[in-house]
Amino acid sequence: KDRLLLTDEQMYNVDKAREEISALVADGQLTTYGDFVDTLFKEMNGPVETFGHAVEGCTTEAVELLDIHKKSWVYCKEMDMQHIIEELGDLRFYYQKLLNMVGLADADIRAVNMSKLLKRYPGFQYTDEHAKARLDKSEENNG
Repeated sequence: KDRLLLTDEQMYNVDKAREEISALVADGQLTTYGDFVDTLFKEMNGPVETFGHAVEGCTTEAVELLDIHKKSWVYCKEMDMQHIIEELGDLRFYYQKLLNMVGLADADIRAVNMSKLLKRYPGFQYTDEHAKARLDKSEENNG
């Protein structure tokens, strides 16, 4: 499959960060990622504004990923993998706040998404035909 590979140094830094966080969890200084996000997230004037803040955060981080891609695609620069890691982390932070707000876990969202895509792509196979047909949007699947 298509992959963008990290350097050994980048993987070392990821492993080092994972070990640092695991030590803080083991020491009782950190609990769940969801609690961590709730602690750091700037609350706004009510849930609608806080939701908007999180959605705008997701959008902003996605656009930053798009900019990384543009620099590689249009300007033929090497993909900045460290920047990608940082922006994925920022995107994950805002996404986690949205999960917290609706009371769901990432596994719940994955299951719902997979269920939808199983209807859209029978036989677990992507085709342009099925992508256009949107079988998951048919009346019998929504009724």
